[in-house]
Amino acid sequence: WIITPEIERDISLRYGRIGTFFNAKIRFMIKFFSLIDLLAIIPFYIGLSSSSGSHSSWAAIRVLRLIRVTRIFKFGAHSHTISILFESLSASSSAFIMLSIFLFCYILIMGSLMYECEKDEPNTAFKSVFESFWLAISTVTTG
Repeated sequence: WIITPEIERDISLRYGRIGTFFNAKIRFMIKFFSLIDLLAIIPFYIGLSSSSGSHSSWAAIRVLRLIRVTRIFKFGAHSHTISILFESLSASSSAFIMLSIFLFCYILIMGSLMYECEKDEPNTAFKSVFESFWLAISTVTTG
């Protein structure tokens, strides 16, 4: 509901900027991303017009909307601020990897320890070690 009007607005703005020549508009409409845009919004309108509640047959076509998200990465070439952000993230990638390793080890150790301590208790919330991993993840990631 939120993405479709944004795609329509993007199409109409790009379509209006092409110019008045018919050939230029046709060239625009047969570009790859224009066809993806069109295929991405068709299921939305068919779903609005159909009376049935089953939209699972259009789920595969709705994935095309995700292709639109990849176009955001093209902004990095045009924005100095975004390129600085990507440079700083890539420069600190070793720190992110080390943080991820420590976080994984912490969750593994603490989740296993919680399970071992609580597994024999009556009415325990930890029916499996994975449930204790989930508690460890939610404890670490929330403040």
